[in-house]
Amino acid sequence: MALELGGADLEHYNLEGEKKAISIFSQVALTLAVAEAEIEFEHRDLHWGNILIKSERQKKPLVYKYHGKTIELNHDGVSVRIIDFTLSRILKSNTMVGSDLNADEDLFKGEEGDLQFDTYRAMREVTRGKWERFSPKTNCLWLKYLGYMLMEKVKTGKGKLKPKRIEELTDFFNQVVDYDSAQDFVFNCESFKKLSKFAVIEC
Repeated sequence: MALELGGADLEHYNLEGEKKAISIFSQVALTLAVAEAEIEFEHRDLHWGNILIKSERQKKPLVYKYHGKTIELNHDGVSVRIIDFTLSRILKSNTMVGSDLNADEDLFKGEEGDLQFDTYRAMREVTRGKWERFSPKTNCLWLKYLGYMLMEKVKTGKGKLKPKRIEELTDFFNQVVDYDSAQDFVFNCESFKKLSKFAVIEC
């Protein structure tokens, strides 16, 4: 479905302004949270080439289902699709389906200071190399990565951020790794709730 609907990957997408950046971040965070709850999902390779962005003309909010609740999120004119699940992990019919990242040592040999490769190494520390286990904190590592990439896009594009705002957002994105999972972050981080402005509707 992600490939059919398409869009430009985040690396090449012309991102304009903080509102769209926060919308992209919020959509990815909520998607990960729901997938964690449904299938013990970890993406494990959520670099900006694996996030597709498409302009959204419909004014209706995006809808997510989480533990019997409906969550609505305003999209601010963009919709997100996540692709490439080669390294992902899920639980399907009580069976773990996923890749052993230990088999690809090159993932962990990238240049120090390259945030993408630093994230692979951080994942290995979190999982202790036990890739069959459900370690949803890896999703938080990629959310932090995403936040930094979004800031870089906004800083260099239209609607540039002021230094103070950059500092505030940096502090916010650094908070993500203080949480144990995307679910934990989405539903327990007050800063995220204020920024995303998602609404939980009881069914």
